[in-house]
Amino acid sequence: MKRVVILLLFLTFILFPATDVNKLKTKAQTIDKNIKKNQENITVAKKKESETSRQITILDAELKELKENYYEIEERLQKAKLNLQYTEKNIVFINQEISSSNRYFSETIAKYNDYLFTSKKSFFLEDYDMNAYFDIENMKSIFGNVVTTLDNINTVKKDVSATRVKISNEKTQVESLMAELEAKQKEIEAVKVEKDRLVEKLKKDQVGYGNEISKLKKEKAALEKQIVAIIKAQTKAKTKPKTTVKKTTVTVKKKDPKTGKITTTKEVKTENVVVQENYSTSEIIKNVGYLSRPVDGSVKYNFGQMKSGEVSSSAMEIKAKLGQRISAAGDGEVIFAGSLTNLGNVVIINHGYGLTSTYGNLISVYVGKGTNVKKGQQIGVLGLSSDREPVLYFETRISSKAVDSRIFLN
Repeated sequence: MKRVVILLLFLTFILFPATDVNKLKTKAQTIDKNIKKNQENITVAKKKESETSRQITILDAELKELKENYYEIEERLQKAKLNLQYTEKNIVFINQEISSSNRYFSETIAKYNDYLFTSKKSFFLEDYDMNAYFDIENMKSIFGNVVTTLDNINTVKKDVSATRVKISNEKTQVESLMAELEAKQKEIEAVKVEKDRLVEKLKKDQVGYGNEISKLKKEKAALEKQIVAIIKAQTKAKTKPKTTVKKTTVTVKKKDPKTGKITTTKEVKTENVVVQENYSTSEIIKNVGYLSRPVDGSVKYNFGQMKSGEVSSSAMEIKAKLGQRISAAGDGEVIFAGSLTNLGNVVIINHGYGLTSTYGNLISVYVGKGTNVKKGQQIGVLGLSSDREPVLYFETRISSKAVDSRIFLN
Protein backbone atom coordinates (compact mmCIF):
# COMPACT_ATOMS: atom_id res chain seq x y z
CA MET A 1 0.00 0.00 0.00
CA LYS A 2 2.85 2.33 0.86
CA ARG A 3 4.46 1.75 -2.54
CA VAL A 4 1.16 2.56 -4.23
CA VAL A 5 0.84 5.85 -2.35
CA ILE A 6 4.42 6.84 -3.18
CA LEU A 7 4.01 5.85 -6.80
CA LEU A 8 0.80 7.86 -7.06
CA LEU A 9 2.62 10.78 -5.48
CA PHE A 10 5.29 10.75 -8.17
CA LEU A 11 2.80 10.30 -10.99
CA THR A 12 0.94 13.36 -9.76
CA PHE A 13 4.20 15.22 -9.30
CA ILE A 14 5.07 14.56 -12.94
CA LEU A 15 1.75 15.90 -14.11
CA PHE A 16 1.76 18.89 -11.75
CA PRO A 17 5.32 20.15 -11.10
CA ALA A 18 5.80 22.88 -8.49
CA THR A 19 8.68 24.80 -6.96
CA ASP A 20 7.62 23.86 -3.43
CA VAL A 21 7.54 20.20 -4.34
CA ASN A 22 10.99 20.47 -5.94
CA LYS A 23 12.36 22.04 -2.77
CA LEU A 24 10.87 19.29 -0.63
CA LYS A 25 12.24 16.69 -3.02
CA THR A 26 15.70 18.26 -2.72
CA LYS A 27 15.39 18.10 1.06
CA ALA A 28 14.39 14.44 0.80
CA GLN A 29 17.46 13.75 -1.35
CA THR A 30 19.64 15.49 1.23
CA ILE A 31 18.08 13.30 3.93
CA ASP A 32 18.85 10.21 1.83
CA LYS A 33 22.48 11.32 1.61
CA ASN A 34 22.63 11.85 5.38
CA ILE A 35 21.05 8.44 5.95
CA LYS A 36 23.66 6.87 3.67
CA LYS A 37 26.44 8.74 5.49
CA ASN A 38 25.21 7.49 8.88
CA GLN A 39 24.95 3.96 7.51
CA GLU A 40 28.56 4.25 6.32
CA ASN A 41 29.54 5.54 9.78
CA ILE A 42 27.90 2.49 11.33
CA THR A 43 29.85 0.22 8.97
CA VAL A 44 33.14 1.95 9.86
CA ALA A 45 32.32 1.81 13.59
CA LYS A 46 31.52 -1.91 13.35
CA LYS A 47 34.84 -2.58 11.61
CA LYS A 48 36.73 -0.59 14.27
CA GLU A 49 34.83 -2.41 17.02
CA SER A 50 35.67 -5.78 15.46
CA GLU A 51 39.36 -4.88 15.10
CA THR A 52 39.54 -3.48 18.64
CA SER A 53 37.84 -6.60 20.04
CA ARG A 54 40.41 -8.71 18.19
CA GLN A 55 43.22 -6.65 19.78
CA ILE A 56 41.61 -7.08 23.22
CA THR A 57 41.56 -10.86 22.67
CA ILE A 58 45.30 -10.76 21.87
CA LEU A 59 45.97 -8.64 24.99
CA ASP A 60 43.99 -11.11 27.12
CA ALA A 61 46.14 -13.94 25.76
CA GLU A 62 49.32 -11.96 26.52
CA LEU A 63 48.10 -11.25 30.06
CA LYS A 64 47.32 -14.93 30.58
CA GLU A 65 50.80 -15.90 29.40
CA LEU A 66 52.40 -13.23 31.59
CA LYS A 67 50.53 -14.48 34.64
CA GLU A 68 51.63 -18.06 33.95
CA ASN A 69 55.24 -16.88 33.59
CA TYR A 70 54.85 -14.79 36.73
CA TYR A 71 53.71 -17.82 38.73
CA GLU A 72 56.66 -19.88 37.41
CA ILE A 73 59.13 -17.13 38.25
CA GLU A 74 57.54 -16.62 41.64
CA GLU A 75 57.98 -20.33 42.32
CA ARG A 76 61.65 -20.06 41.27
CA LEU A 77 62.06 -17.11 43.61
CA GLN A 78 60.60 -19.02 46.54
CA LYS A 79 62.93 -21.95 45.82
CA ALA A 80 65.88 -19.57 45.58
CA LYS A 81 64.95 -18.01 48.93
CA LEU A 82 64.67 -21.44 50.56
CA ASN A 83 67.99 -22.54 49.06
CA LEU A 84 69.57 -19.32 50.25
CA GLN A 85 68.24 -19.83 53.77
CA TYR A 86 69.50 -23.42 53.75
CA THR A 87 72.91 -22.28 52.50
CA GLU A 88 73.11 -19.57 55.16
CA LYS A 89 72.41 -22.19 57.82
CA ASN A 90 75.12 -24.40 56.35
CA ILE A 91 77.57 -21.52 56.44
CA VAL A 92 76.74 -20.89 60.11
CA PHE A 93 77.21 -24.60 60.83
CA ILE A 94 80.51 -24.71 58.90
CA ASN A 95 81.77 -21.61 60.73
CA GLN A 96 80.97 -23.36 64.00
CA GLU A 97 82.83 -26.46 62.81
CA ILE A 98 85.79 -24.31 61.80
CA SER A 99 85.85 -22.63 65.22
CA SER A 100 85.66 -26.02 66.94
CA SER A 101 88.34 -27.41 64.64
CA ASN A 102 90.57 -24.40 65.27
CA ARG A 103 90.32 -24.93 69.03
CA TYR A 104 91.04 -28.61 68.64
CA PHE A 105 93.89 -27.75 66.28
CA SER A 106 95.40 -25.34 68.84
CA GLU A 107 95.10 -27.91 71.58
CA THR A 108 96.61 -30.58 69.35
CA ILE A 109 99.57 -28.36 68.45
CA ALA A 110 100.20 -27.64 72.12
CA LYS A 111 100.08 -31.35 72.94
CA TYR A 112 102.22 -32.12 69.93
CA ASN A 113 104.89 -29.63 71.01
CA ASP A 114 104.78 -30.94 74.52
CA TYR A 115 105.03 -34.56 73.37
CA LEU A 116 107.76 -33.64 70.94
CA PHE A 117 109.86 -31.94 73.61
CA THR A 118 109.37 -34.75 76.11
CA SER A 119 109.88 -37.51 73.57
CA LYS A 120 113.08 -35.99 72.14
CA LYS A 121 114.48 -35.56 75.59
CA SER A 122 113.73 -39.17 76.42
CA PHE A 123 114.92 -40.36 73.05
CA PHE A 124 118.28 -38.54 72.93
CA LEU A 125 119.28 -37.88 76.50
CA GLU A 126 117.97 -40.97 78.22
CA ASP A 127 118.00 -44.58 77.33
CA TYR A 128 116.34 -45.41 74.07
CA ASP A 129 112.54 -45.72 74.60
CA MET A 130 110.50 -47.15 71.73
CA ASN A 131 107.22 -46.03 73.34
CA ALA A 132 108.35 -42.41 73.17
CA TYR A 133 109.08 -42.88 69.50
CA PHE A 134 105.61 -44.24 68.81
CA ASP A 135 104.04 -41.37 70.79
CA ILE A 136 105.76 -38.90 68.51
CA GLU A 137 104.58 -40.70 65.39
CA ASN A 138 101.04 -40.92 66.77
CA MET A 139 100.97 -37.17 67.43
CA LYS A 140 102.19 -36.55 63.89
CA SER A 141 99.31 -38.63 62.54
CA ILE A 142 96.76 -36.79 64.71
CA PHE A 143 98.16 -33.44 63.65
CA GLY A 144 97.97 -34.47 59.97
CA ASN A 145 94.31 -35.53 60.38
CA VAL A 146 93.44 -32.21 61.99
CA VAL A 147 95.09 -30.30 59.17
CA THR A 148 93.27 -32.41 56.56
CA THR A 149 89.95 -31.85 58.35
CA LEU A 150 90.53 -28.10 58.43
CA ASP A 151 91.39 -28.11 54.73
CA ASN A 152 88.23 -30.07 53.93
CA ILE A 153 86.09 -27.74 56.01
CA ASN A 154 87.59 -24.68 54.32
CA THR A 155 86.97 -26.24 50.90
CA VAL A 156 83.33 -26.92 51.81
CA LYS A 157 83.03 -23.38 53.12
CA LYS A 158 84.31 -21.99 49.83
CA ASP A 159 81.88 -24.18 47.88
CA VAL A 160 78.97 -23.14 50.10
CA SER A 161 79.96 -19.47 49.82
CA ALA A 162 80.10 -19.77 46.04
CA THR A 163 76.69 -21.42 46.11
CA ARG A 164 75.36 -18.59 48.27
CA VAL A 165 76.65 -16.02 45.74
CA LYS A 166 75.11 -17.99 42.86
CA ILE A 167 71.75 -18.34 44.60
CA SER A 168 71.81 -14.68 45.63
CA ASN A 169 72.50 -13.65 42.04
CA GLU A 170 69.70 -15.88 40.80
CA LYS A 171 67.36 -14.36 43.40
CA THR A 172 68.28 -10.87 42.18
CA GLN A 173 67.71 -11.86 38.54
CA VAL A 174 64.37 -13.47 39.36
CA GLU A 175 63.25 -10.40 41.33
CA SER A 176 64.27 -8.18 38.40
CA LEU A 177 62.37 -10.40 35.96
CA MET A 178 59.30 -10.31 38.21
CA ALA A 179 59.48 -6.52 38.31
CA GLU A 180 59.63 -6.45 34.50
CA LEU A 181 56.64 -8.78 34.26
CA GLU A 182 54.65 -6.68 36.72
CA ALA A 183 55.46 -3.52 34.73
CA LYS A 184 54.50 -5.25 31.46
CA GLN A 185 51.29 -6.53 33.02
CA LYS A 186 50.33 -3.03 34.19
CA GLU A 187 51.13 -1.65 30.74
CA ILE A 188 48.96 -4.27 28.97
CA GLU A 189 46.13 -3.80 31.47
CA ALA A 190 46.21 -0.03 30.87
CA VAL A 191 46.06 -0.57 27.09
CA LYS A 192 43.22 -3.07 27.55
CA VAL A 193 41.25 -0.55 29.62
CA GLU A 194 41.58 1.99 26.79
CA LYS A 195 40.53 -0.61 24.22
CA ASP A 196 37.50 -1.55 26.32
CA ARG A 197 36.52 2.11 26.55
CA LEU A 198 36.93 2.45 22.78
CA VAL A 199 34.66 -0.56 22.18
CA GLU A 200 31.99 0.93 24.45
CA LYS A 201 32.28 4.28 22.65
CA LEU A 202 31.97 2.61 19.25
CA LYS A 203 28.86 0.76 20.40
CA LYS A 204 27.33 4.01 21.65
CA ASP A 205 28.27 5.69 18.36
CA GLN A 206 26.47 2.96 16.43
CA VAL A 207 23.37 3.43 18.57
CA GLY A 208 23.62 7.18 17.95
CA TYR A 209 23.95 6.71 14.20
CA GLY A 210 20.98 4.32 14.25
CA ASN A 211 18.87 6.82 16.16
CA GLU A 212 19.88 9.53 13.68
CA ILE A 213 18.86 7.29 10.78
CA SER A 214 15.45 6.68 12.41
CA LYS A 215 15.05 10.42 12.94
CA LEU A 216 15.97 11.15 9.31
CA LYS A 217 13.56 8.51 8.03
CA LYS A 218 10.75 10.11 10.04
CA GLU A 219 11.69 13.50 8.60
CA LYS A 220 11.62 12.04 5.09
CA ALA A 221 8.21 10.45 5.73
CA ALA A 222 6.93 13.83 6.92
CA LEU A 223 8.32 15.48 3.76
CA GLU A 224 6.59 12.88 1.59
CA LYS A 225 3.31 13.65 3.35
CA GLN A 226 3.86 17.35 2.69
CA ILE A 227 4.55 16.61 -0.97
CA VAL A 228 1.33 14.61 -1.20
CA ALA A 229 -0.65 17.40 0.44
CA ILE A 230 0.85 20.07 -1.84
CA ILE A 231 0.26 18.01 -4.97
CA LYS A 232 -3.33 17.35 -3.97
CA ALA A 233 -3.86 21.06 -3.44
CA GLN A 234 -2.17 21.89 -6.75
CA THR A 235 -4.18 19.27 -8.56
CA LYS A 236 -7.42 20.64 -7.14
CA ALA A 237 -6.47 24.21 -8.01
CA LYS A 238 -4.98 23.64 -11.43
CA THR A 239 -7.17 20.91 -12.83
CA LYS A 240 -10.08 22.66 -14.48
CA PRO A 241 -12.71 20.23 -15.68
CA LYS A 242 -14.00 20.67 -19.21
CA THR A 243 -17.50 22.15 -19.34
CA THR A 244 -20.20 22.65 -21.91
CA VAL A 245 -23.18 25.00 -22.04
CA LYS A 246 -26.47 23.27 -21.41
CA LYS A 247 -29.64 25.06 -22.58
CA THR A 248 -33.07 24.23 -21.22
CA THR A 249 -36.46 25.82 -21.92
CA VAL A 250 -38.56 26.60 -18.89
CA THR A 251 -42.11 27.98 -18.47
CA VAL A 252 -42.25 31.16 -16.45
CA LYS A 253 -45.50 32.62 -15.02
CA LYS A 254 -45.62 36.34 -14.36
CA LYS A 255 -48.33 38.44 -12.62
CA ASP A 256 -49.02 41.99 -13.69
CA PRO A 257 -48.89 44.14 -10.55
CA LYS A 258 -51.41 46.65 -11.90
CA THR A 259 -54.04 44.37 -13.40
CA GLY A 260 -53.26 41.23 -11.46
CA LYS A 261 -53.37 39.25 -14.69
CA ILE A 262 -51.11 36.19 -14.91
CA THR A 263 -49.24 35.56 -18.15
CA THR A 264 -47.25 32.47 -19.17
CA THR A 265 -43.98 32.76 -21.16
CA LYS A 266 -41.17 30.41 -22.19
CA GLU A 267 -37.52 31.28 -21.50
CA VAL A 268 -34.22 29.58 -22.39
CA LYS A 269 -32.02 28.85 -19.35
CA THR A 270 -28.25 28.17 -19.80
CA GLU A 271 -25.80 26.52 -17.38
CA ASN A 272 -22.22 25.15 -17.48
CA VAL A 273 -22.07 21.37 -17.16
CA VAL A 274 -18.86 19.40 -16.46
CA VAL A 275 -17.94 16.98 -19.22
CA GLN A 276 -16.28 13.76 -18.02
CA GLU A 277 -13.51 12.34 -20.27
CA ASN A 278 -13.22 8.71 -19.17
CA TYR A 279 -11.89 6.33 -21.78
CA SER A 280 -13.12 2.78 -21.68
CA THR A 281 -10.77 -0.18 -21.83
CA SER A 282 -11.89 -0.99 -25.36
CA GLU A 283 -11.27 2.62 -26.47
CA ILE A 284 -7.75 2.54 -24.99
CA ILE A 285 -6.93 -0.80 -26.65
CA LYS A 286 -8.41 0.45 -29.94
CA ASN A 287 -6.20 3.55 -29.92
CA VAL A 288 -3.11 2.35 -28.08
CA GLY A 289 -3.12 -1.32 -28.91
CA TYR A 290 -2.33 -4.30 -26.69
CA LEU A 291 0.73 -4.25 -24.46
CA SER A 292 3.37 -6.96 -24.37
CA ARG A 293 5.00 -8.49 -21.30
CA PRO A 294 8.15 -6.50 -20.52
CA VAL A 295 10.19 -9.55 -19.41
CA ASP A 296 10.10 -13.33 -19.70
CA GLY A 297 9.53 -15.05 -16.38
CA SER A 298 7.00 -16.52 -13.98
CA VAL A 299 4.31 -14.38 -12.37
CA LYS A 300 4.84 -14.28 -8.63
CA TYR A 301 1.84 -12.06 -7.89
CA ASN A 302 -0.99 -10.82 -10.07
CA PHE A 303 -2.93 -7.61 -9.55
CA GLY A 304 -5.05 -7.82 -6.39
CA GLN A 305 -3.42 -11.05 -5.19
CA MET A 306 -2.74 -11.22 -1.43
CA LYS A 307 0.98 -11.11 -0.61
CA SER A 308 1.44 -11.10 3.15
CA GLY A 309 -1.09 -10.40 5.83
CA GLU A 310 -3.79 -8.18 4.37
CA VAL A 311 -1.55 -6.52 1.77
CA SER A 312 -2.50 -7.11 -1.86
CA SER A 313 -0.37 -6.46 -4.93
CA SER A 314 -1.23 -3.43 -7.02
CA ALA A 315 0.79 -4.71 -9.97
CA MET A 316 1.88 -7.80 -11.84
CA GLU A 317 5.13 -8.94 -10.21
CA ILE A 318 7.22 -11.10 -12.54
CA LYS A 319 10.11 -13.20 -11.25
CA ALA A 320 12.95 -13.43 -13.78
CA LYS A 321 16.75 -13.55 -13.81
CA LEU A 322 18.98 -10.88 -12.31
CA GLY A 323 20.34 -8.66 -15.10
CA GLN A 324 17.61 -9.66 -17.57
CA ARG A 325 16.52 -7.21 -20.29
CA ILE A 326 13.43 -5.09 -19.54
CA SER A 327 11.43 -3.82 -22.56
CA ALA A 328 8.73 -1.18 -23.03
CA ALA A 329 5.28 -2.81 -23.04
CA GLY A 330 4.08 -0.37 -25.69
CA ASP A 331 4.82 2.83 -27.60
CA GLY A 332 4.89 6.01 -25.54
CA GLU A 333 6.84 8.76 -23.85
CA VAL A 334 8.96 8.33 -20.71
CA ILE A 335 7.49 10.69 -18.12
CA PHE A 336 9.68 9.54 -15.22
CA ALA A 337 13.07 7.83 -14.88
CA GLY A 338 14.59 7.78 -11.40
CA SER A 339 14.40 6.11 -8.00
CA LEU A 340 11.38 5.63 -5.74
CA THR A 341 11.20 4.35 -2.17
CA ASN A 342 10.77 0.55 -2.04
CA LEU A 343 10.90 0.30 -5.86
CA GLY A 344 14.51 1.20 -6.58
CA ASN A 345 15.09 2.53 -10.09
CA VAL A 346 11.80 3.12 -11.89
CA VAL A 347 10.65 3.99 -15.44
CA ILE A 348 7.11 5.27 -16.13
CA ILE A 349 5.79 5.45 -19.70
CA ASN A 350 2.72 7.41 -20.84
CA HIS A 351 0.99 5.50 -23.65
CA GLY A 352 -1.76 8.10 -24.15
CA TYR A 353 -5.52 7.99 -23.49
CA GLY A 354 -4.82 8.03 -19.74
CA LEU A 355 -2.82 4.76 -19.79
CA THR A 356 0.61 4.56 -18.10
CA SER A 357 2.89 1.62 -17.35
CA THR A 358 5.43 1.44 -14.53
CA TYR A 359 8.59 -0.72 -14.35
CA GLY A 360 10.20 -1.02 -10.89
CA ASN A 361 13.19 -2.81 -9.29
CA LEU A 362 15.61 -1.99 -12.12
CA ILE A 363 19.35 -2.14 -11.56
CA SER A 364 20.04 0.07 -14.60
CA VAL A 365 17.92 2.52 -16.61
CA TYR A 366 18.62 3.11 -20.33
CA VAL A 367 16.11 5.93 -20.98
CA GLY A 368 15.44 9.38 -19.59
CA LYS A 369 12.45 11.63 -19.06
CA GLY A 370 11.02 12.80 -22.41
CA THR A 371 12.40 9.83 -24.37
CA ASN A 372 9.99 8.42 -26.97
CA VAL A 373 10.13 4.63 -26.90
CA LYS A 374 8.79 1.87 -29.09
CA LYS A 375 7.14 -1.34 -28.03
CA GLY A 376 9.82 -3.95 -27.23
CA GLN A 377 12.62 -1.36 -26.90
CA GLN A 378 14.98 -2.02 -23.97
CA ILE A 379 14.50 0.52 -21.22
CA GLY A 380 16.59 -1.07 -18.45
CA VAL A 381 17.99 -4.12 -16.67
CA LEU A 382 16.31 -6.10 -13.88
CA GLY A 383 17.72 -5.78 -10.38
CA LEU A 384 16.57 -6.97 -6.93
CA SER A 385 13.35 -6.13 -5.11
CA SER A 386 13.15 -5.02 -1.48
CA ASP A 387 12.83 -8.76 -0.69
CA ARG A 388 16.24 -9.30 -2.38
CA GLU A 389 14.71 -11.19 -5.31
CA PRO A 390 14.92 -10.46 -9.08
CA VAL A 391 11.25 -9.48 -9.46
CA LEU A 392 9.95 -6.86 -11.92
CA TYR A 393 7.23 -4.59 -10.59
CA PHE A 394 4.97 -4.03 -13.66
CA GLU A 395 2.00 -1.77 -13.02
CA THR A 396 -0.61 -0.23 -15.35
CA ARG A 397 -2.78 2.77 -14.50
CA ILE A 398 -5.71 4.52 -16.13
CA SER A 399 -5.96 8.16 -15.07
CA SER A 400 -3.68 7.45 -12.09
CA LYS A 401 -5.78 4.49 -10.91
CA ALA A 402 -4.05 1.12 -10.81
CA VAL A 403 -5.72 -1.56 -12.94
CA ASP A 404 -5.07 -5.21 -13.78
CA SER A 405 -2.30 -5.36 -16.41
CA ARG A 406 -3.67 -8.59 -17.84
CA ILE A 407 -6.50 -6.58 -19.45
CA PHE A 408 -4.00 -4.99 -21.86
CA LEU A 409 -1.76 -7.98 -22.53
CA ASN A 410 -2.32 -10.07 -25.64
